[in-house]
Amino acid sequence: MPTPTVTPELAAACADDIRRFVRETADLHDGVMPFADYKARRAMHGSYEQRQDGFFMVRPRMTAGILRPVEARAAAGISKELGNGILHLTTRQDLQLHGVLERDVPEAMRRLLAAGMPCRGTGGDSPRNVAVCPLAGVCPHELFDVTPHALALGETLLAMADGLKLPRKFKPGFSGCDCDCAGSCIADCGFIARIRDGKRGFALYAGGGLGTSSRLADRLEEWIPEADFPKAARALLTIFERHGDRKNRARARLRYVFDRLGVDAVREEFRREYAAAGGIRDGLDRSVDSVGSDESKAALTPPWRITAPAAGGLRVVRQRQPGLVSVAIRPPLGLIFSRALERIADAAEQFSREDALRLTPDQGFLLRSVPEERLPELAAFLGRTAAGPDAVDPEGLITVCSGASTCRLGQIDSRAFARGFAQALRAAAIPPEILEAADIRINGCTNSCAQAPVAGLGLCGVAQTGGGDAAMPHYRLLLGARHGEGRASLNEQAALLPEAEIAGAVIALLRAWQSGRTAGEPLAEFARRIGTGRLAEILGGGRITGENA
Repeated sequence: MPTPTVTPELAAACADDIRRFVRETADLHDGVMPFADYKARRAMHGSYEQRQDGFFMVRPRMTAGILRPVEARAAAGISKELGNGILHLTTRQDLQLHGVLERDVPEAMRRLLAAGMPCRGTGGDSPRNVAVCPLAGVCPHELFDVTPHALALGETLLAMADGLKLPRKFKPGFSGCDCDCAGSCIADCGFIARIRDGKRGFALYAGGGLGTSSRLADRLEEWIPEADFPKAARALLTIFERHGDRKNRARARLRYVFDRLGVDAVREEFRREYAAAGGIRDGLDRSVDSVGSDESKAALTPPWRITAPAAGGLRVVRQRQPGLVSVAIRPPLGLIFSRALERIADAAEQFSREDALRLTPDQGFLLRSVPEERLPELAAFLGRTAAGPDAVDPEGLITVCSGASTCRLGQIDSRAFARGFAQALRAAAIPPEILEAADIRINGCTNSCAQAPVAGLGLCGVAQTGGGDAAMPHYRLLLGARHGEGRASLNEQAALLPEAEIAGAVIALLRAWQSGRTAGEPLAEFARRIGTGRLAEILGGGRITGENA
């Protein structure tokens, strides 16, 4: 299996980044550098100040969500020694270390780099981690494995990150089929695999993103030859550099360029830049055969989310390789203790034929290519670390952002809410398969780090005045999202409810769906079928909004 690499040249450049960061920190404390300038530079190094003064989050780069055992142990060890010993898994297939003191941030960066995990470009106005379907290379529906393409683009973007002058962040992704498990249809730059006349290539999507003004990406090109995907990404970056809003950060993302200029104008300019760009070496092995064909069609539900119970309570996904499965491991609320991560790294070495983990968009891991006959042994090995019976606890089936617990942008402590919410789900005995299929995602603000706008059931926290003058936490309950190329849609607000009423409303909805759905009917389709009137009754009188709310 291909894995990310850091060349000696790139390692030297990243080491220079860290030395410059140390000088900039000294300049800040000496009064030479204004805080606003320093804050932007610090973010480019993947370091963000937490809500707790003096403590920082550090984020290394996980291209394609690939985490090797040696990297997992290094991250766990650094978290124990320099942080709070708890790592956070993100929906962009990254790891985050929390509770790092300011004086220890450079040392954390040095140790991560030494382990092959640079922090360059993991924050700020830079190209971010390249997302990939976590089943890429083993999925029975894919046209071909897009992992090598993601790694090649990640290396290219990492090398050029310091020279780019972007108005805002830029999030790319690769999907191996039209199921779009990597979210290419909501990305700044998304590639979806194509095969045309026996040749491999991509459909190119651009201008998507989630947040205050979420937007689906537009299809810029139906066909980009396989060798040209780096050139296409470079052309998009050029357009973003040229037209992105540098005065209003709230409207600086690439999607606002599409809104302002129109997709036709952007497409025309893209084609000019694409035609003028020279070739960019991608280093791919062209001898690898494709898996699918021109007629291949994907599943309607993301295959990596269709898990089945197996020996010892493990949840597995069947691979296209006979006799091999991927084991889904979802730590409670996306948080994992260092010692548990070390145990999972040991499991990857002992049980996976890939000797690696894949991080997933629902804050979990896939331990892939495990021989099916070894599942009982794996379950015993993991014990209660992060799998087995605890793997189907509601806390392990909810995706949630950090919220106000650590994030300075969080309006509501979404993580604390999620714990109480999970307790209510547990008491209501909602079956794990219902919770898993519901794909519940909770945001603590409108920035949508938990991706509530594309969840099966999204909850977005807002501060709302109720009763008196005090602010009362409320949540927008979001439904209706569809996934997949050609059928993607965003959630719409179904109700606005006080925090105290959310659990009861969601439990009522899940029970109604469980008893009233047709075979395999997604929650979004069930909600559409019963209509807003019946939905309002189920939610207990929550305010049903119109289509454009």
